Amino acid sequence: MMYRRLKASLKRLPVVYQANARLKAERTARALVRLDRRYERLARDCQIDYCAAEAVRQLRLRLSHRGVAVDPAPKGRLRILWVGGNWDQDNSGFLAGLREFGEVTTFRNARDEYGLGYSEFVRPRRLYDPVPVKLNDACLIEQVQALQRRGGLDVLMGQMWAHLISVETLKRIQAMGVVTVNVSMDDRLPEHWGSYRGIRMGAVGLCDGTDLVLTSSPECCLRFAVEGCPSLFWPMASDPERFKPSGEDTKQYDVSFIGNKYGLRGEIVEGLQRAGIHVDAFGGGWPNGPATADQAGEIFGRSRIILGVGNIGYSKDIFTLKLRDFDATMAGALYVTHRNPDLLKLFEEGKQIECYLTLDECVRKVRYYLDHPEQRMAIAAAAATRARREHTWEHRLSTVFRAIGFLGEGASCLAGVE
Repeated sequence: MMYRRLKASLKRLPVVYQANARLKAERTARALVRLDRRYERLARDCQIDYCAAEAVRQLRLRLSHRGVAVDPAPKGRLRILWVGGNWDQDNSGFLAGLREFGEVTTFRNARDEYGLGYSEFVRPRRLYDPVPVKLNDACLIEQVQALQRRGGLDVLMGQMWAHLISVETLKRIQAMGVVTVNVSMDDRLPEHWGSYRGIRMGAVGLCDGTDLVLTSSPECCLRFAVEGCPSLFWPMASDPERFKPSGEDTKQYDVSFIGNKYGLRGEIVEGLQRAGIHVDAFGGGWPNGPATADQAGEIFGRSRIILGVGNIGYSKDIFTLKLRDFDATMAGALYVTHRNPDLLKLFEEGKQIECYLTLDECVRKVRYYLDHPEQRMAIAAAAATRARREHTWEHRLSTVFRAIGFLGEGASCLAGVE
């Protein structure tokens, strides 16, 4: 406890904070370069060239070799166990989308709470605690067995990491004839590709018990292929029923931001505020406090501009897709966020979203569009139209269940995943 208090006190000093942020950003960048080089070398040595169609073929071979019969069924007939990570995040539209495909049971941990249990008292620099892993394993096996007794389980799907659940437990569930799918949203964090005392971390540590990984970082598909696990690039999405455009006369916030305060987020929000732009920020560390899923839909719907901060950790030039990228565009506000190459494959800059790389560029664009409402509304409307056409949870999940074989293939089982 003394270590944590001392560390927190030092980080309040601007010079110490900036130096710490710079060191962390440099360490992350170096680690990612090493990871990319390592997997590119392994892919060359093993003659592996990632292809989404091949990943689907490998997935179905896996299931066939295990004797799992996957027959197409009418939409709404699947039996799904979801292992969640964050209730507010999952309840913001994802769970509603999942229920369109069948009966959904959500995992309860040893405290009878939503999602995987974790240790609140992990010592500094300790990355793995076997106690919550054993508790999560026991709860998961018990709940799978209960569902099997009540009529069966088709698919176990969740956000799962090797420091919270064991690969051996997933293998046991596979042996029961259940398809296992892991949703991995943080694959650009280098620590998720490391080891601790011989235990692989992150989603990669669960590959041997996973039939399909869904990653929001496209370059990581090759990494998972090298590890022998089928994977698909799978961006997040949004719920058009929760995030709805509203009229200009109902707008309450010039600029809103939803997300906990850490890293670059404070610099961007506070920089806008110093420039005289009113920003309402919600989340841990902000004066307004956190926003629930229901509140997020209302806040976004009443915002003229929604601010995005797309970096990872303390890095200023390494980005990843965020759930906010899709909720904001679905809500019909102008979304101004980091110039993330992955996001620009899904929305057009200047036509459906606006982007920045520096605080000065962010300030300039936010000011411009607050002063030019017609242009702001036109770009926001174009984003909302595209989001409703291509980026709903129902659309995203249908690609997964088609790839597995649970739904009729139609024109292509890969629609929307290539």
